[in-house]
Amino acid sequence: MACGQRIHLRLTAVLAASLFILPVFVSQPRIAATAWASKQMPSKHLSSNESLNSRRDYKKWRESKMGARRVSVKKIGGLKLKKSSFWNKKPFQFSTPFVDGKLLLIGVDAGVFYGLDAEKIKKIWQYKTEGPVQARASTAGEAVYFGDADGYAYALSKSDGKEIWKVPLDSPILAAPLIVNDRVYFVTENGKLFALQRDSGQELAHTDPLDKTVGFSVRRTSDPVWSGGLILFGTSPGVLLAYHENGSLAWVKQLGDRQELVYDLDSRPLVEGNNVYVTTADRKVFCLDRTSGNVLWSNDQAGGPNDLAIDEGKLYASGGGVLQAMDPSNGDFFWEQDFETPEISSPAISNKTVAIVTTNDKFYLVDNETGDIMFERFVKKGSFGDPLFVDGRLYIISNTGIVYSFLVRDKPAKEKHVKEKPAKVKRTKSSK
Repeated sequence: MACGQRIHLRLTAVLAASLFILPVFVSQPRIAATAWASKQMPSKHLSSNESLNSRRDYKKWRESKMGARRVSVKKIGGLKLKKSSFWNKKPFQFSTPFVDGKLLLIGVDAGVFYGLDAEKIKKIWQYKTEGPVQARASTAGEAVYFGDADGYAYALSKSDGKEIWKVPLDSPILAAPLIVNDRVYFVTENGKLFALQRDSGQELAHTDPLDKTVGFSVRRTSDPVWSGGLILFGTSPGVLLAYHENGSLAWVKQLGDRQELVYDLDSRPLVEGNNVYVTTADRKVFCLDRTSGNVLWSNDQAGGPNDLAIDEGKLYASGGGVLQAMDPSNGDFFWEQDFETPEISSPAISNKTVAIVTTNDKFYLVDNETGDIMFERFVKKGSFGDPLFVDGRLYIISNTGIVYSFLVRDKPAKEKHVKEKPAKVKRTKSSK
């Protein structure tokens, strides 16, 4: 073969090979460039050994996070209540369930109040309100009392939901009513305290409002409580008020920092003996003397707009996605658990278990002794309301308007059994 022909064949072979090899080198940068442009790198491939280690590492992490105590959670029922709008892509519910015997009472933002079977979570009756229901109800005798966001106060029959009376007040009612003897008290959003006749709804008296002129407010109002002849509640200007039963002011205490953007006092006052515990939206917890209103101690690294809870020598505060257990005598921390979410509910406690629900997607069960997370479960859209925990039965109303009921029980601790390997027998020449 001539030299020129050999050179031509070699060039042809090189050119042919390059048609197959070149795309390999050219296509890879193109893929990388595309992934870079979309900010999505190709998924990492794990070998079988790496996958096994990954599962083991996750199990170790989960065990260290979850702690030793375990609980079993059984869903008992769920009922979908009326939504505000079918087209609402971001639904919400601010109401909190209330249980009276075998009756579960709950209102929704769509303007309906329900009486449900607390065990089976089935509807018994419903009542159409004038406005959205965004607060917990209270009961006394054969009646249930509540208010709505249009400023109406209601009394209904517990047995069938029939209206006993309906009274318009002058501002949204976002707090649970307080029942004392023959009176029912309502706190309105503008800070007024109304006293109504329990049987007829007739207005007996009301206090002057406290206006908030600067800053922002949380969509929540402090529930009034009765203790030692005083009616205690907080207001959006960050003030804690104490009224006598006749409507005269016993004392007033400014607790929210007016230099902050949000400083509401929306938590329900928690009374233990002669101590009153409250928390403000600017994340401070206070302990006050109930008689005088003097501050006994404060902690400026806890709390928020939610209610406090106390159980077995621990004071629980929540806010900013963090749950904290504190010493009620001085405000020192026992532990805190960060759920890495924007906001969580008030804590609810039963059988040494603390329950909270996030505002976007989950509820958690926490060990009251250690702060370890024992259980977590997805709840679509979360809830802006608070959970209710009664004798191991947990009730939650999600932002989608579904009422859930879960039975929570402790699991027996697992015992780790170590398999004993059989002893090796040495063979001697005589044993052969």
